[in-house]
Amino acid sequence: MRHTSGLQDTVPAVFGWLQYDENLPNQTEFLRQKMPAYRDFRFQPGDYRSYSNLGYMLLGAIIEAKTGQAYEDAVFERVLEPAGMASSSFVFSAPQSENEAPGSPPIGACLHAVASPFCRCQRSGQGAGRSDLVANRVNVKATPPTGLIASAHDAARLGAVTLAKGPVLQVDDTVRLMVAQDPEDFPLGWFERDVAAQRLQHRGGGPGFVAVVRVYPAQGLSIAVLASGTDAPVTDIADVVAQSLGGEE
Repeated sequence: MRHTSGLQDTVPAVFGWLQYDENLPNQTEFLRQKMPAYRDFRFQPGDYRSYSNLGYMLLGAIIEAKTGQAYEDAVFERVLEPAGMASSSFVFSAPQSENEAPGSPPIGACLHAVASPFCRCQRSGQGAGRSDLVANRVNVKATPPTGLIASAHDAARLGAVTLAKGPVLQVDDTVRLMVAQDPEDFPLGWFERDVAAQRLQHRGGGPGFVAVVRVYPAQGLSIAVLASGTDAPVTDIADVVAQSLGGEE
């Protein structure tokens, strides 16, 4: 979770791990299938810090072994439900479908070039002087690093539960690990930290989507910006929101 394991990343291969039905694979078995291609370390554990989706896949398998549950069920029981994230799941529910925003990767964007062969994108016509695509709904086979479907409200709640002891993080020491501010240490899960601004954030994206979740531990502030367009300026929007709420000067 500190991304210092030395494990390789799964990009761009992960863009081929998409499916159009909702029968998600067992995460331990899926990792067992893919792991032989990632046996070599990028660096010795602890020497550097580099993002790894594979690290989360390994973590998912550990969770399945420890709980005896499917990864998705364990996350729902231990995180989503106690956090009050009622609009979140790994496959679309009926209420989510009613509010679904199709992903829209602009033609020519880097992510479009990588993902379009797998997501069956369709041209939506011209908009704001450009031609966009609409990505058909897909599910990602590797759920520990990606694939959670949520509203912006729920994503902000996910950030908020890391800020204080509660129904999800029940031990103060765990909270301290999640929001570590020591420049020599790295918070669990949060890949980006701005010490001067006293903020942590994590960005992500996929075929037609981009998101950022940001927290300000000192202010107890959590911000989430989700967009159905891979080139949307989500961090700029988060900056404006943070300034209006007193998170930054």
